[in-house]
Amino acid sequence: MGGTRSNGPSPEFVAFWAAVRRLPSRPRLAVVLYYVSDRPIAEIASILKVPEGTVKSDLARSRTVLMADLGR
Repeated sequence: MGGTRSNGPSPEFVAFWAAVRRLPSRPRLAVVLYYVSDRPIAEIASILKVPEGTVKSDLARSRTVLMADLGR
């Protein structure tokens, strides 16, 4: 069964998660809960005990930081 076999995560995957780990704690948790766990904003706000606007702000800032960190 020829073809290319992956020997682990791609460099982009590793770089993305390294950048996520560099985020401050609350924004990092918001990113993981929203993008990985697919939780709604209201639920994330409840989990983190912050207003929904704070979660939205954390996500927006995190996207900006991650894009800059990943050169996009």
